[in-house]
This record gives sequence, C-alpha cells and structure tokens, in this order.
Amino acid sequence: MKSFLIKLFLINTALFFVISLIFSSNEVVAAEDYHNSVFFGMSGNRNLSVGHNEFSIMAGYDRHIEATPELSVGVLVEGVFSSHSYLVLGVPVGFYFVENMKFWAAPCFVYAGGGKTYSNVDEIEYFKTKNQFMFKFGTGYSFHFANPRFTALPFVEGSVIHTEFILGLGVKLNMFFN
Repeated sequence: MKSFLIKLFLINTALFFVISLIFSSNEVVAAEDYHNSVFFGMSGNRNLSVGHNEFSIMAGYDRHIEATPELSVGVLVEGVFSSHSYLVLGVPVGFYFVENMKFWAAPCFVYAGGGKTYSNVDEIEYFKTKNQFMFKFGTGYSFHFANPRFTALPFVEGSVIHTEFILGLGVKLNMFFN
C-alpha cells in the first residue's frame, strides 16, 4: 500500500509540474502583488536518520505583511502517514527573497498518535513521548497560472524532530485573495 501511495504521489507531482509549466504565466509577479493565501499541498518524505518513507498532506494560510509584502506569517496543519502517523501544527514565516522564489521556516508542535509497533531498537528513540517540537524549513519556486491568483509551488523541505532529519519533496497549490 505504501509503495502504491508513493508511486501515485510521484505521478501526480510530475503531471502537476508539467501542467503548471504549460499553463503558467510568463510574466513575473512582483512581491507587492502577493496577497493573503490559502494553500494545500502534499509531499513524499524520507527520514534520513531511520530510513522510513512518509507521505504528508498539508493545508495552511499565509498572511502577507503590508509594510513588507515579501514577508508572510501563517498557520500550517499537516498530517504525516507512515508506519508512525502524526499531526503537525506550525507557524510558518515565509520570505520571497527572489521573484517567485520562497523560503520558509516554521516552528511546529507534533502530536504523535499511539499504536506504533517498533520493529527495531533504533526506532524507539523516534518518539519517546507523544508530543514533540519540530522545526521545518524549505524553499520552492512559484509557477503562476494565467490567473495570477493561483500558483503551484514545487518545494524541497527539511524537518528536524528530536535527533531525526526528514527530507521532503512535494508541491503546494496556492490561492491568493485580498
């Protein structure tokens, strides 16, 4: 089942990336044109410390600060599914440091559900307690559709939780509004 979800994710990401290139707008959107946005995304993650594959679905809200439109603060909710599933709640701070290129960092709170069966001793340290602190950081490039209110943002993201490092690749769909 996991391999099916990973293949499905990779196919969807590739198709969405190609579609976003075909229908993207060629004009560069200035930071002043960014407004508040709602985003939905998905990513395939790999825990580089333990070796688990994970799949995550996320949703969130970004509010761009009027005094500095390149800067945004938001709310993130993410569900991560693997042999151990958990819920992530975070406060991402984003910054457009180059046209359409976004960097973000987010302190997060992780609630790990119970029911984990450990297959080896190394995994026991992963979640010693149910609740953990996580720090996420990442970058991505916004592809604008013909209507600049909609963008696709392929991204690479790293997460640090306890002593583990998780690398994620995915795509976010953004809808901007005033």
